[in-house]
Amino acid sequence: MAGSGREPTRPLRRPTLMRLATLVLGAVLTGGAVAPYYPQPTAVASCVGPSLIDVEHLTLERGTSVTVEGSPFVDGCNDTGSCSVGCGGRCDDPEPVEPQEDIHLELVQGGRAWPLGNVDADDDGRASWTFVVPEDADLGRARLVADGVRPVQVRIS
Repeated sequence: MAGSGREPTRPLRRPTLMRLATLVLGAVLTGGAVAPYYPQPTAVASCVGPSLIDVEHLTLERGTSVTVEGSPFVDGCNDTGSCSVGCGGRCDDPEPVEPQEDIHLELVQGGRAWPLGNVDADDDGRASWTFVVPEDADLGRARLVADGVRPVQVRIS
């Protein structure tokens, strides 16, 4: 390449290549040896959301008194603590939970809805509603709907 002003490149010599490979290998091994001594991110579990208890295949008779329970109606997630490993490892207490208040339950059928009550959860996150099934509900399918809970199919008789 006459006149280009560039010198031809030479391949790396074997000793230079070996030194470079040794440095890369040393860096990788050092990083692997030191990593366990730095705080690691903790695993995170997801809390179970609230649900109504024992209501599958529930039949509600118009005009009768019924009690429906649900759990856990809490704010916060108390299912994990976190610990770090290595030097200075420590464990944190689980996140505190607070029982929810004013949890609304209603009966829904077609385009109609009947409020069945509002309750506060107890210290364990358990909520309990006692109500009279509306006399003017139609016979057949309906849904119980509580705050933060997937609607549950019930039958009105």
